[in-house]
This record gives sequence, C-alpha cells and structure tokens, in this order.
Amino acid sequence: MMMKQNIQETLSNLTSFSNQDELLIGILEKYTRIFSIRDAFLYRYSSIGYLAEGVIGISHSKVIHIRSERDDVRSLPVFNSVIRDREAKYFTGIEFLKLMTSKHIFSSDVNSSIIVPLCAGPIVVGFIISYQFDEDTTFDQELLSSLTLFGRLSGNILGNLGESKKIDTLSRRELEVMQHISWGESSSEMADVMGISESTVNQYVKSALTKLDVNNRTQAVAELLRKGVIS
Repeated sequence: MMMKQNIQETLSNLTSFSNQDELLIGILEKYTRIFSIRDAFLYRYSSIGYLAEGVIGISHSKVIHIRSERDDVRSLPVFNSVIRDREAKYFTGIEFLKLMTSKHIFSSDVNSSIIVPLCAGPIVVGFIISYQFDEDTTFDQELLSSLTLFGRLSGNILGNLGESKKIDTLSRRELEVMQHISWGESSSEMADVMGISESTVNQYVKSALTKLDVNNRTQAVAELLRKGVIS
C-alpha cells in the first residue's frame, strides 16, 4: 500500500489535465490502483438541495457513465455522516444495509462499501463510492486516513480546475479592464485610456464579475492576482 506522503506525488500530474472528463477518469484510475479497489463511482455533490448526482465510474477497468443517478442525501444517513465529518468511512453490516434504499447497489454479492468525500478546502464537492475490494484489504484507521487525504487532494484539483475555467472564459478586453482596475483607475479613466465609452467599460466589468462568480471589483481583482493572471 502506498504511504500517505506518496499520494500527493502520484496525483501531481493530474493538474496538467484541462478536460474535466479526462481528469475524473484519471482520479478514479489512480484511486483504484493505489488502494487495490476494483470499482469506483464518482458523484458530484451540492449543499444546495443536498443533491448527489452520478457522473462517471470505473468497474473492472471499464468506464461507466452514471449521470442518470440522483439522490437527496438527507434520506441516506451514511452519506450525511461522510459529508458532515469530511472523512472516508467504511460501511458494512446494518450500516451498509441503509444504502440499499439508494440506487448504488450493482451486484447481489455486495455486502460493504467505502465512501470517500472529495473536498475543495472545507467544501465537499463530491464523493467516490466503492463496493469491490481485494479480499485481503483491511480498512483500518491508517487506510481510511490515506483515503481521506486522497479525497482532499483530488477535491482541491477539481476545485482549481473550475477556477481556471472561469478565468479562461474572460475576454481580452475583460482582462484588460481588470488590469486597469488593479492599478486603481476609475471607469472614466479607463474609458479615456482604452478609447471606449464609460458604459462599455462598465459592461466589461459586469460580465467579468459574472464569469468569475464574484460580487465586486475588489473580489475580482483579488482572484486574478491570486492566480497570477494580472500583476
């Protein structure tokens, strides 16, 4: 079993993926290989509506799309505990039977599962569910801790991909306006320098704030400075 300190190194090359589907498959492939797990099903999660939605899975090296699967996790106590504690948990016996009301059971010989939350910072953005493992796998505290670390690192990678996509959608003019704002220029000053009307400047600002999903100019500039997009 790979030690915790090597998990980050194993995941590091995933940051080069710009396509989300490729990234998700890459995460699942590394997850199954590192932990000797035979299947893995990834769900996205939103705290708005407590909705878990299937995205993609791997079973015996075959990629499976599970986008039709949706659950309100409030009806599934085991999911609630994983999301609340933001820690990987192993379920068997009575606790596992509580999953039977959901749409996640794929075989009659399944009698246990592991659920790993994917966390972008303090926010749970999804989780991985697995049902089939090598026979000699023991989910002790050390292994669960390593799985939790994997989920946190993977969640941060997914979160950063989302932020990068937001920034990539900004037009050249929107980035130019953001750069001028970072220099302390007003809309009227930018209009004079850029040779456009003040209303056009304000429209660029408005569209940039929407794309970056922020509330004001200060937040927008802070985000772009943090990412090194402007200086």
